[in-house]
Amino acid sequence: MTRNTKGTDLRNRVLLEVTRRWPDRFRLWAQNVGAVKIDQAFVRFGPPGLSDIIGIIGPHGRMVCIEIKAGNDRMSDIQNSFRDMVLKMGGVHIIGRSVEQVMNELEQIVRAL
Repeated sequence: MTRNTKGTDLRNRVLLEVTRRWPDRFRLWAQNVGAVKIDQAFVRFGPPGLSDIIGIIGPHGRMVCIEIKAGNDRMSDIQNSFRDMVLKMGGVHIIGRSVEQVMNELEQIVRAL
């Protein structure tokens, strides 16, 4: 299995910039999804399709999910289903391709609150 280091780097830069710009508005964290073999069993963690960054926008507790896509990466069907569920339930979902793009979308959300 190869690691998406560009996506991981972008994810980390987004987390740092959001924390720097809005320390009291957002609580975000990186969320991994996958499976690991322990002894003879596979243990799955995180629901399929869960975004790379999840968290809460204060002060009202609205869920925010950011799916990081670097380069030509595309959303999978299960990621699209997760996005649709978040939006249907009133949450925020962003497909992040750059720090600037994510920050611009979050700025619009903050202004609308």
